[in-house]
Amino acid sequence: MGHIFRQMAREEEHREKKYSDWTLFKRVFGVFGYYKTEAVSVLAIVVTFSIFTTTIPLLLANIIDLFIEPFSKSSAYIINYANSADSYEGIINSLIQSKVNILTPSATSSDINSILIMGSMYLLFLILNFVMILVRTIFFARLGQKMIYRIRNDLFAKLQYLSFNYFTETESGRTISKLTNDVDSLGELLTTGIIDIFADFVSLAWILVLMFILDVTMTLFTLTVIPILLIIAVLFQKKVRSAYRRTRVAIAKVTANLQETISGVKVTKALSREDKNIQNFKGLNRENYSANVQAASISSLFMPIIQIIAALGSTIVIIYGGYAVITTGSISLGELYAFLEYSNRFFMPVISLFTFYTTIQSGFASAERIFEILDEEPSVKNIDKPIIPEKISGYLKLKNVDFRYQKDIPVLTNINLEIEPGKSIALVGQTGAGKTTITKLLSRYYDVTAGELLVDGINIQEIDLETLRKNIAVVPQDVYLFSGSIMDNLKFGKKEAEDKEVYDICLILGLHDYILKLPEGYETDVKEGGARLSLGQRQLISLARAVVANPSILILDECSSSVDPITEALIQKGINYILQDRTSIIIAHRLSTIKNVSQIVVLDDGQIVEQGTHEELLKKRGKYHNLYETQLTSNLIE
Repeated sequence: MGHIFRQMAREEEHREKKYSDWTLFKRVFGVFGYYKTEAVSVLAIVVTFSIFTTTIPLLLANIIDLFIEPFSKSSAYIINYANSADSYEGIINSLIQSKVNILTPSATSSDINSILIMGSMYLLFLILNFVMILVRTIFFARLGQKMIYRIRNDLFAKLQYLSFNYFTETESGRTISKLTNDVDSLGELLTTGIIDIFADFVSLAWILVLMFILDVTMTLFTLTVIPILLIIAVLFQKKVRSAYRRTRVAIAKVTANLQETISGVKVTKALSREDKNIQNFKGLNRENYSANVQAASISSLFMPIIQIIAALGSTIVIIYGGYAVITTGSISLGELYAFLEYSNRFFMPVISLFTFYTTIQSGFASAERIFEILDEEPSVKNIDKPIIPEKISGYLKLKNVDFRYQKDIPVLTNINLEIEPGKSIALVGQTGAGKTTITKLLSRYYDVTAGELLVDGINIQEIDLETLRKNIAVVPQDVYLFSGSIMDNLKFGKKEAEDKEVYDICLILGLHDYILKLPEGYETDVKEGGARLSLGQRQLISLARAVVANPSILILDECSSSVDPITEALIQKGINYILQDRTSIIIAHRLSTIKNVSQIVVLDDGQIVEQGTHEELLKKRGKYHNLYETQLTSNLIE
């Protein structure tokens, strides 16, 4: 089993990249278009927050220049005298002789009030900053969750209308992984990725403007490290993207294995495969572990390099700015502080952009897998203007029908079959003869490869799919019941059905007494897949569910194969009643159950080899006769 998962993973991992980063970015960003009001509100908050936070360094710069620096210069003046004097008395005498006031400049009450006001403003700015961070976080989270909600709904809706072949060719666990793991990863990109990236770009632009206002030369020196950052980003891009694609593939394999193992728990127990399953899962989980460690390793190498280069920019500011303050005085101490603060803040968004780069690559890897589903075109779909018949009587005709699941492997060849309304036919033949395939074509799970399939004289491809399938009910041999009560399952195809209508059908099929013996009768919760019921009970409920839907055409695929002979006889009576005046196609291996059908069609290797009633086919002593005799000899016919 493990080699199957690994092979599928290799195929996905090495397939050609379907979307460019720019295409993915545009499509992901396009999700914001569904929530324009919220998006505009968030953008307004981002711009306001960015402008507001950048005023704090300017406030502190004014405090330094107006209040702190003058006193620091006075202190420095005194220290110079201290260095030239031999004693404390010498310092005092020198200051008196030079007529320097020791308290110069004097701290007036106005200065103290100004300092208090500036300090209070700084505190107020910090409080407002906290409030704005809180508001921004709430708005970001709300908008992000709305977008995740929409994407997950769109994905689920898309899956409902994809063709049958998608589900036969794609593991259900892999699809579940896309709806859960990949949507969560894309959600992280939307909530902490794109929105924060926009916030960083706004901050970056505004800080850059302030830096140029403060000092053009120092700003240009600071920007010299940007080309180095861009070169490193380009070098790491492919490695990071590839690493995070492997993590998405790895977790999809783990999810698929979990789903398959849990669904097949009965087989696991029956064949004592617990230890083998554990080893398989450990192998897949190890691959997931290795993929995530590798991705984390690349990211951990990436960020220190970026931070070191960013630190070089700040170092340039300190060296050049400090020299300018000490020697030329072209900038003040407060301006140097503000510029250094802006320099650090300038590189913080740059570092954040590179930090989010891994989030972006992980999100884009998930977005690519999500968009593959959203862009998947159903192979079976309505034409532009489908026909919606008022009523389908059930006349069916197959004319020279060929069908292939795969291009070079024919499954049905030159099938010609006509079924009158209200008549029942049986399809018999060995396993793989094509019986179930014909019923899939009648339900239009697939379209014919060649030939024509008519329903009431109309090409099936011209009939509205919803109308067609509402008039066809299939009772498969592989029965599936949904979580919920028995009544919920019985009304699954016709929610508006009256309870009495359901009771009557269950009485006819001999199912009513079975249900009443259960603890809660019709309200008994069957659990996922009908786990609380026997296979025979599930088949009976599935049959009743199909009949409650009241279709014009009923397809039965060994619907009583898992019940005891006595129950089967009761069901057969009910089926004979239900099939009256209803077109029906019955697939049966127990030939005793189809003696009374209008016509029996014998299939062999995808072709019709015999047709006729039970008696007519026995007289021909052909394929059907041989099948009948074989079952009779094996005591399968009573």
